[in-house]
Amino acid sequence: MIPPAQETPELLATGLQAKFDRLSGLSTREQAGLAQQTADDFGYGASGAPFRHSTYQRETGNYSTGNQIVEALVKEAEPAVAAIAKPGEQTKMISLLRLDRNLLELMAVPGEI
Repeated sequence: MIPPAQETPELLATGLQAKFDRLSGLSTREQAGLAQQTADDFGYGASGAPFRHSTYQRETGNYSTGNQIVEALVKEAEPAVAAIAKPGEQTKMISLLRLDRNLLELMAVPGEI
């Protein structure tokens, strides 16, 4: 059964919060590993949301690294995080975005959430 339209944003916010809570509960070592895995994943190939950040950068004469792509997407995700973050949790949520490629892409694309 599809929930009524007015319940959908609340359900989505609850699901996103659960994902952030799961990431937050990981050890520092696990978080570092996921952050590196996400950056490596973007560095090896990008499609969809990060594609514009993975192309050749004339000003530097190089392609963006995975870490640079992650940082660009995190910046684009800030308005979406601000819209769903509880008071005082925005900075924490922004840092957790670096741990999950799918979540980062979802939050970075305007109109996706």
